[in-house]
Amino acid sequence: MNPLLAIARGIRAASSSGSLVALGWIYGVLAALAAILTIVVYTVVSLGVARSGVAGQLRSGLPTDWLIDTFTQPGAGSKFIAILMLAVALAVVYAAASVALSGGVVARLLGSLEAGSGEREPFLAACGRFAGPMLRVALIEVVFLVVVGGVLAIVWVAGLAGDAGNAFAWISLGVLVIAIAVITGVSDVARVHVVATGDRSAVAAWRDALAHAARRAPVFIVVVVFNLVVAAAVAWIAVTLHGTIQRETGTGVLIGLAVGQVGVLGRIWVRIVALSTQASLRRLAA
Repeated sequence: MNPLLAIARGIRAASSSGSLVALGWIYGVLAALAAILTIVVYTVVSLGVARSGVAGQLRSGLPTDWLIDTFTQPGAGSKFIAILMLAVALAVVYAAASVALSGGVVARLLGSLEAGSGEREPFLAACGRFAGPMLRVALIEVVFLVVVGGVLAIVWVAGLAGDAGNAFAWISLGVLVIAIAVITGVSDVARVHVVATGDRSAVAAWRDALAHAARRAPVFIVVVVFNLVVAAAVAWIAVTLHGTIQRETGTGVLIGLAVGQVGVLGRIWVRIVALSTQASLRRLAA
């Protein structure tokens, strides 16, 4: 089985109109949650510096002085804790929304991979139909991540404490990253199983996904590593470009915001590509 064919078909499916609709929904949810946090932070900062000299500077950029003005005032600690709790709550909401939307994403990807698949179910309808199984699949994924990741992290820390050397540290970190990527890949296959077969059992989906990964281990690992490399490359490019922008002026802030949003879209699309390549590989192996 040619992994390059699975990757090529997956990228093509992830670039289809249906997949881009899914991308738009996920980005829209993330943007809405980010807007809530941004408005709250802006309100806290603007009220904190309203009567200070920093207020005038904020109109042309983002100097670090506002941190001093805002967080040295009485009650600043409680404001910071409140903002932190809001950020955590919104992150949880986004994670839950992403899981709920994943069924619709997989349905669109499978429709793009199957020529002549007929009329598509509305995106949100597919999301709702598979929300329960996708949540259960994600919960099993979390268990695997915690157990496997925890064990490897303990080994890594123990090796560092025992002065095992830099080589051990980097190798252990690489193994941890690969292990997380493999678990995520298997979970993606489980998600595809749910939508492709209509079987709502998360245990059966994971059993099928593990068997699929074991039978086709070399090809499966190639696809996993490809998705990992692409995700790392896109994240690095986004961070590098964003870091080169001078944000001392209002224009710079707007450019930085635009580049940042493009980076967010890129990272979401890469995640869809990962799902799509695994779906493609499973289809080729069927």
